[in-house]
Amino acid sequence: MEYTREKEHQEQKLKESLSDIEDDIQTSIAYKIVAASGFKDYIGRNPTFDQEEFSDFGEETYGVGDDVMRNISFLTDTTITHTYPYEENKSGIGRDLAEIEAQKDWILYTKRTKETIFTAPVELVEGGTGFIVRIPVESDGDYLGQISMVFDYNKIIEYSGVKALSEDMYVTLVSKDGFKASDSVVWSNLDSETQVEDDEVDSVDIELYDSKLTIRAFPKEGFSGKSSLFYIIIATGALISSVSGFVSYELLSTNEMLRQNQKQLGEAQTKLMSKNEDLKEMVDKLESSEEHISFLAERDLLTNLFNRRKCSEDISYHIERDGKGSVILIDIDNFKNINDTLGHSYGDKVLKHLGNLLLSKIPHGSTAYRVGGDEFVVHMPSVIEYKEIKSCVDTVFKSFKMHNSIESIKNHITASVGVAIYPIDAITSEEVIMKADIAMYDAKKLGKNRCHYFSDDMMRSLDWKVNLESDLRDAVENGKFKLLYQPVIDAGEKRIAYFEALIRMANSDLSPAVFIGVAEEIGLIVPIGEWVVKEAIRQLLEWKEEGHDLKPVAINVSPLQIRQENFVEFLKEQIESSGIDPSLIEIEITETVLMENREENIRSLKAIRDLGMGIALDDFGTGYSSLSYLAYLPVTKVKLDKSIKDRFVNFEEAQVMEGIISICHGLKFKVVTEGVEDQEEYSQLLVQGTDYVQGYFFSKPLLPEDAVSFSIR
Repeated sequence: MEYTREKEHQEQKLKESLSDIEDDIQTSIAYKIVAASGFKDYIGRNPTFDQEEFSDFGEETYGVGDDVMRNISFLTDTTITHTYPYEENKSGIGRDLAEIEAQKDWILYTKRTKETIFTAPVELVEGGTGFIVRIPVESDGDYLGQISMVFDYNKIIEYSGVKALSEDMYVTLVSKDGFKASDSVVWSNLDSETQVEDDEVDSVDIELYDSKLTIRAFPKEGFSGKSSLFYIIIATGALISSVSGFVSYELLSTNEMLRQNQKQLGEAQTKLMSKNEDLKEMVDKLESSEEHISFLAERDLLTNLFNRRKCSEDISYHIERDGKGSVILIDIDNFKNINDTLGHSYGDKVLKHLGNLLLSKIPHGSTAYRVGGDEFVVHMPSVIEYKEIKSCVDTVFKSFKMHNSIESIKNHITASVGVAIYPIDAITSEEVIMKADIAMYDAKKLGKNRCHYFSDDMMRSLDWKVNLESDLRDAVENGKFKLLYQPVIDAGEKRIAYFEALIRMANSDLSPAVFIGVAEEIGLIVPIGEWVVKEAIRQLLEWKEEGHDLKPVAINVSPLQIRQENFVEFLKEQIESSGIDPSLIEIEITETVLMENREENIRSLKAIRDLGMGIALDDFGTGYSSLSYLAYLPVTKVKLDKSIKDRFVNFEEAQVMEGIISICHGLKFKVVTEGVEDQEEYSQLLVQGTDYVQGYFFSKPLLPEDAVSFSIR
C-alpha cells in the first residue's frame, strides 16, 4: 500500500508541476494572443490603420502577462508594414517574410488557411531563437494580412518552469500545427539514447488557437514507490515483536509526513487561488482593451473627431431610414506646403486646430469627421436647402480665415469644398461621399478656395476622363501610339533642317493637347515619353537602312520625365544600344521645367547636352517666360510660340519681334518660329531674322514614309 501511495504521490506531484507550467505558458502566450485578437477585429474593420494606432495596441499587449515578448508586427499580405517596439524594429519594415526560407512555409500556410498558427523554435531574422504566433486578419471576408507575435525563447522556457522541472525530470516540449503531420520539438533535455516506456510518461496539452503545445515529462530515475516510509514498514514488520517502541516512532514519523503533505496541499491551494486572481485581473484588462478598441474604431486619434468609418455608418443610418441630408467635404488647400516648410509636427497642430474650429462652428445637429490626411466632412442630416448649406460653408471659410494663428504663426488657410445631397445625388453613403469628393476636386481644379455643388455634368466629365485614362493605359500596354514628323525649315536656305516628332493615339482623333495632360496627371507620361524616344530612334535607324539622308529629330519631353532620376541614364542607354549619332536627337522642353527642382533639372539638362544631344526651349512666350531664364538654361534653340508670332509679326510690331530674336541671338541661341501659315508671314520673319520656321505653310505633320520624300516646292 505504501509503495502504491508513494508512486501515486510522485505522479500527482508531477501532474501538479505540469499544470503549473501549463498555467504559466497560458499566462505568457495565450493571454497575449487573446489581447491581440481584439486588435485583429479592429484591423478588419479599419484596414487603413497607421503606425501610431499599431504602437498603442502593441504597448497594451506588452502589458498583458509576463515580459516574454520581443516584438509584435503586422504583415500586409506577407510584408512587414507596422511594428512595435518601433525604434528597435523599424529596419524590418518593407521586408517580405515570404522570401525568407526559414519562415516562408508558415507565413504562406497562415495566408492560405486563415488559421492561427504557433511555431517554435524559429531562427529569427533579427537574430536568436523565438516562438512565433501568427494570427490571420481578414477584412470583409478577404485575407488582409497577419499579426506576428515573437516571444523570447529563453524567457518562455525559464518563466514556465520547464527548466526548473528538468533538474529531476526528463522534459520534452513539443508543438503540433496543421501544417506539419508530426510533432516539432520545441525544447528537451532528453538524449537520443535514453529509453522511455510510454506508461511512465505524464503529459499535458496546451491549446493555442489552432495549434497545440504538449509537455511530456517523467523522472530521470523513474517512478518508485520505495519511499523512506516503505523501507520503514518493511523493517517494522521484521522487528515488530521486539521493537514495538520503534514502530510507534515510525508511526509518528508517518503522521508528520501526512502533516507535511497536508501543508503542501494547502500551499498548492493558495497558489491556485492566486492564479485565479491573476486571471480575473487579466479579464478586467481585456474588457478595458475592448472598450479602447471600440473607441479607436470610431475616432481619429489626432483630432478626436469621428473617422471615415463612422462617417460612412452615420450617413448609411440616415439613408436607410429614408432620410435626407447633405455632405460637405472640405479639403485644405496647399496643406503640403505647411508640412514641407514648418514640419509635420506643426502640420498636425494645424489639423487639430481646424478640427476644433469645425466642432465649434458647424450648426447644431451636424457632425464633423476627419476622413483623410487634410480632408474633413460635415454631415448635416435633414438639411438640403441651399441657404442653410451655404451658411455652413460660409462660416467654415470665415473661421479658417479669421482663426489662422497657431503657436503665434499666422497661416494663410483656405479650403476647396464639395457638396453632395442625398437622396438627390446619391442613395448610398459611399456614393454621396464620392460625389462630394468629385465636386471638391472641381472646385480645386478651378482655382481653390471655393465651394462647388455636385452636378451631373461633373459625373459626365469624370466618366469621360476615366474612359480616357483606360484608353491611355491600353495604348501604353499595347503600343497603340504613332509618331508623325513635321518638317522644320531653314528660313534662309528654305530647306528641311530637321523634323519634330509629334505623338498621336492610333485610331483616334484626340488631340495630344488633351491626352498628354491626362497622362501627366495619372503618371503615364514617363512610359509614353520613353516609347517616343525609342520609336524616334528606331525610325532613324530604319531610314538609315533604306539609304535616306538623315535629318535630326526633335522630341518633346515632359518636365516629369526630366525629374526622373534615371532619365539621363535611359537616354544614354538608348544611344549606346542603337549606335545612333546623338546629334540626330534634339530634346524639346518647356519653361515649366524651372517651376520645381530648378537646379536639379538644369543639372540634368547639362548632362543631356554632354551626351551630344541638342536642347530646344519650346513654347516660349506662353507661360512664365522671362528672358532672364535663358541665361540659366543649357539650350541651343528657342522656339517662339505661335501666339508670339501672331502678336508681333505684323509690320506695326515688327521691331518687337526683331528685338526678341536679336536678344536670343545675343545669347547664342538659334530661333525657331512656330505656326507660320502663309508667304507674307514667312517673308516678314525672314526679314526679322528668324533662323527656322515651322507651320502649315510648309507642311502639316507627316507619316514617316511621306516625311522622307517631302520636298519644298
